[in-house]
Amino acid sequence: QVDFTLSYGGTLEAALKGWPIKILVVISDTPHHLVAGKSYRKVQDLKGKIIGVNRLGGSNEYVIAKVMDHFGIKRDDIKILALGDEPVRRVAIEQELIAATILSPPEPVLARRSGLNVLLWVGEVVFSPQSALATTKEKLKRKRDEVKAVVRAMVRGLDFVKKPENKARVSAFISSRLAIRKEDAAESLDLMLPALVRDGILEDSKV
Repeated sequence: QVDFTLSYGGTLEAALKGWPIKILVVISDTPHHLVAGKSYRKVQDLKGKIIGVNRLGGSNEYVIAKVMDHFGIKRDDIKILALGDEPVRRVAIEQELIAATILSPPEPVLARRSGLNVLLWVGEVVFSPQSALATTKEKLKRKRDEVKAVVRAMVRGLDFVKKPENKARVSAFISSRLAIRKEDAAESLDLMLPALVRDGILEDSKV
C-alpha cells in the first residue's frame, strides 16, 4: 500500500526473501560512524559493553559485528540492545545506557558536540549503505511513468546536493529542517557528501 520507501536494509532483506520489491536508486553509501560514550577512546574499549542498534537481526547489527571483528572483538564479547531510531540511541549513550552505536549525519556531529567520541568512520571497515529508493514491482508495472519521474527527481536532487556552489543553500535547508545550528548542518553535509551515490547507481563491486 506504500508507493515508495527509502529504507535500505529491511527492503533489501525483504526482496531477497522473495517479496515483490524493486530497488531503483541507492542514495547513500556508508555514511555511518561508530559513536561511543565519553569514557571510550578506542574501539577495543567496547569489549564486554552494550552496543545499541535499531533492530535485532538488521543491517546495524551486521555492521557492528563486522567492525568488532576487525578490531579483534568477537560477537559474544559484546551485548546488543535494540533501541530504535538514531536520536534515541544517541541519547542512550549520553545517559550511559549503552556504550556505543552507529550513527549517520547529523547525529555524529551532534554527538561530538555533546562530548561523545566518534571512534570510526564505518566505511574504513565495511560497506554499510543507509538509504535507497524502492517500490513494488506492481507499481513499476502499472505506473512506470510515475516511477521514472520519482527516480529522475531523486537523481536530480543528489546532483544538486553534491555541487559545491549549492553548499550554502543545502546547509541552510538542513539547519532549518532538522532544527540544528548552521555550523552543525554544514559539518553534517561535509560528512554526508562522500556517501552520496552518483546518479544513484551503486558500483558493481559493492553490489
